[in-house]
Amino acid sequence: MKMTSQKRVSVIASILILFCCGLCLATEQDEGHPSELQAKEAELAIRDLPVHGFYSAGSRWRFTDKENDLDSYTYLSLDVGDPYRNRVSAHVYGRSKTDVLRRREETEYYVFGGIDRTRGLSGKVNIGHRDYEFRREMRLYYGYVDFHRLNRIETIRIGRQAIYTAPQTVVFDGGSLRTSRFESLKSLEFHLFGGIPVHPYESPSAGDSLIGASAEARPWPGGKLRASFLHIEDRASEGEWEDDQFAFSLWHSFGSKVSLHARYTSLSDSDGDVLARVTYWEPSQDFSVQASYYQLLEERDEHATEFDTFYSSLRVLQPFSQARLLLHKGLGEFLMLEAGLDLRKLKDTMDESKFNHEFRRYFVGISLRGAPLEELSLSVNASRWDSRGRSGDSWTIGGDIGYEWGKMVDLSLGTDYSLFKFDYNIEEERDDVRTYYAKVKVRPIEKVTLCMIYDIEDDDSEQYHGIRGELRVTF
Repeated sequence: MKMTSQKRVSVIASILILFCCGLCLATEQDEGHPSELQAKEAELAIRDLPVHGFYSAGSRWRFTDKENDLDSYTYLSLDVGDPYRNRVSAHVYGRSKTDVLRRREETEYYVFGGIDRTRGLSGKVNIGHRDYEFRREMRLYYGYVDFHRLNRIETIRIGRQAIYTAPQTVVFDGGSLRTSRFESLKSLEFHLFGGIPVHPYESPSAGDSLIGASAEARPWPGGKLRASFLHIEDRASEGEWEDDQFAFSLWHSFGSKVSLHARYTSLSDSDGDVLARVTYWEPSQDFSVQASYYQLLEERDEHATEFDTFYSSLRVLQPFSQARLLLHKGLGEFLMLEAGLDLRKLKDTMDESKFNHEFRRYFVGISLRGAPLEELSLSVNASRWDSRGRSGDSWTIGGDIGYEWGKMVDLSLGTDYSLFKFDYNIEEERDDVRTYYAKVKVRPIEKVTLCMIYDIEDDDSEQYHGIRGELRVTF
């Protein structure tokens, strides 16, 4: 009898979980009874749970000469328990959003449309003899409970969560298990997880599932290796996708000054990408240099959402490579210099498209803090952009000036430039974007912050204005 994909995933998951649990129990038997410290920790499982987090509420008004859009947000982040002291802890992070926008026909273009348009409860209101509609939505980003230090199992997590040890960061509803390090086995540890993937901008589909695992070890002094696997089944509206991704990562520190990181991934039946990064840091001289290289090895066609989130806008992403060099040097107590370059090149220059460009960018910046006034900070940066298909080079200047008025008020003004800027809200790329901003942050009492930001984005075709205000309370 042929095994279905879901049954195959279930079998793999069961084998991995049984293997890790058995290894944990076997190791626990060798190590004897729980220590006195573990017994004391157990007493804290359901009592002495600290509660902390933050609450924020704000609004954002965006407008052009012809359109405007008003959004209001509230965010709540809540942590219960201390994972280092308590056997049980929990975390919740969510958002409520309300859109207020002018009523229009479904086919009418809206400059502030996009993937972040709210889909929840809706209603109508009349303001100034014009019809508006509002839409309200609640969204849970994370919500999980952790159980800590259960024999050789370091953490069991149940609920909506994100996994960062997988080849690709994923958010899902389900469970995960992370073992403690097996010191006798080169500090080997395992991480297993599985559940239903969460896609914030689309409704869940029956049959969506994911499962993954990672194994990490420190086989030599200063070194760390990780192998990870991720399997996703995505029943999207445009098709059904079943993808496997593998990743192999290496970290190594040459003493305290030089570090190296390298990674290779594969996706289904093709190569994925490679990444290499080396960093040198000399703290006594306040000097650092970092060089990195990334390459997409093969074209990225449509896959499960986690592997190709913006396929609906980007379509097929052609292979490219990108290198970056960044230097930092502190000069005395007040002055800092930065310089670097970004080089991005397509495997085939004829594949350049709206969302996939070749360019060279060279930049240098200088920052001054605490001089001539202790409350003053200044920064200026200059960039040269050179992009294929554009006439000549682009020289740009940006900067920021900030002032701390006592311990209660921070003021800042600045400007920046991007040759290409992708707007995630409207799924559009804009060229030659110059941004101006002014920001005021006030701390009237401890743990309370008020912030107001006004920005202008000016590109080739339109000028966008935005006003944002936020109240944030931490506890």
